[in-house]
Amino acid sequence: MKCDKCKKNEAKIKLDNTENLCLDCYNKVVSELIGIKDIEDYSKDIYIYDNNGKLRQFSIYHMFFGDKISWLAKEVNGSYEFSIIEDAYSDQTKAINKLCFKTIKGVTNKTLRESNEDYYIDNALHRGNKQYSLNDYGVIQISDDEDGRACFIIDGMEISHEELATLLTQFTGFNLEYKIKDITEDIDVFKDKYKYLTDEEKTNYWNKFERILNRFVDNDFISYKLIKFFDEEFWEYTELLKELIQYGNIEFAIDLGQKIKAKLLSIDTDDDYFPEYEIDVIDDILKL
Repeated sequence: MKCDKCKKNEAKIKLDNTENLCLDCYNKVVSELIGIKDIEDYSKDIYIYDNNGKLRQFSIYHMFFGDKISWLAKEVNGSYEFSIIEDAYSDQTKAINKLCFKTIKGVTNKTLRESNEDYYIDNALHRGNKQYSLNDYGVIQISDDEDGRACFIIDGMEISHEELATLLTQFTGFNLEYKIKDITEDIDVFKDKYKYLTDEEKTNYWNKFERILNRFVDNDFISYKLIKFFDEEFWEYTELLKELIQYGNIEFAIDLGQKIKAKLLSIDTDDDYFPEYEIDVIDDILKL
């Protein structure tokens, strides 16, 4: 059904049970009623890279609700949705910026983690040739699928209630603490996780790697006898790279990974697989 006013767009809203309006015409009608000008001059699409380097496109919509405006970022060809509500008489430029930042945080803070294991994990989420496990904190959106059946959205992926139940068996014996929030409310589960790193903090990440390396390297040489022991500490250190990516510090994680790879390549050894194996581990984490 076409809009009764513009005769072009699809009608989505019935106003006073008399007019069938598209979203644009509806907003113009309501904005005139409350005495303000509708917002038209803003970018209708934004593009955000997630932690895996995938470029995600979001369409931006707004809708008047009396003296409030609801702003929505809906993923194109995906399941991510983010929303805020602001006073209609406030600066909507700030509202759009707030929505964009909320979307960035939502996309770059992950509730699922991809498994690097080669074997099949029974209680993981399986998508194609990838396996995912639940982090011990995160956000799950309650939704329904195209057939109207209950489902959940995690990290932009639609999963069934059976799949969610399977994922939760990873924490058998634990308690689940939950809090229901409206989609327009701020999510505080990632509070203090998405943070700006100071120069000193960045230096500390590098210094920690050098301390590990210096325990096994002598005059820029590492013996094959020590590789096994180095790799044990190196594996533990790579968890820091994963956390940097998980908490949104993707650019720094990539720079740090490249610096570590360069350092590893500068070291001489009598081992057949060093540092190719360690470099492959870094590339796999950073998806390079």
